[in-house]
Amino acid sequence: ILPLNRDGKHVRHGAAPNLPEAYVKAVNGAPIGPRNGSCGTAMYRRRPVVVSDVMTDPLWADYRELAKICGLRACWSTPILSAQGDVLGSFAMYREENRGPLPQENRLTQIATHIAGIAIERQRQQEILREREARINLAAESADLAFWILYPEQNSAWMSEKGRLIYGFDSNLPLTCDLILSRVHPDERGAVKATYDRSCALSGTFESEHRLLLPYGKTRWVIMRGRCLTDEEGNLLETIGVTLDVSAQKQADLQLQHQREEMAHRN
Repeated sequence: ILPLNRDGKHVRHGAAPNLPEAYVKAVNGAPIGPRNGSCGTAMYRRRPVVVSDVMTDPLWADYRELAKICGLRACWSTPILSAQGDVLGSFAMYREENRGPLPQENRLTQIATHIAGIAIERQRQQEILREREARINLAAESADLAFWILYPEQNSAWMSEKGRLIYGFDSNLPLTCDLILSRVHPDERGAVKATYDRSCALSGTFESEHRLLLPYGKTRWVIMRGRCLTDEEGNLLETIGVTLDVSAQKQADLQLQHQREEMAHRN
């Protein structure tokens, strides 16, 4: 199995439990093209390529000596396509004798290609998600903000590292919408939830200033702002937002207010 890099031009090693290590290393990073072996050509043409004799087939001109050293004589490859028709990679079978695929091998190729396509698409989605989270974390650290995403339908959530620090969550703790809400001070929890529900239903945006009560008894003042994203039928898909810790400012305001009250009392 050779996944296609996201540049759409080069392949990388995926899985090859029975191929010689020298061959695997040589193929890793190879380009695709109209005469690039069975796999590179299959991905380039977007259709299966069957080569029953790699020693004579022109598609293998650049890889012939490598195949000879590794004892490979035949190779047939099928491109792995996404549900949208994009090329994700290729699945190939190699033989030590000159021949084409048997009917049962064609059937096996179809099954393996389908499974590999699912696996590669899932891996790409995870890579994109990790990159997205890394960018959000970088932005959060630069702006001193907590970024978070709520998925109400699944009762799951994601939060940047800065957010986990503000809310007092361990970095490995799986988050839910209910768990995040539980950090809101009990005296304000109902009002915050009502504001969120009403704002998402009416305007799609909300803002709330409230307290957080952390497990070790510490209280934080925060300002939370978010936007509710819905589908075409108006169903809530996710909520994206930020939280700003304003505890220092709030403490300063309370101290100033106390000083003014004390001065007024003395006067």
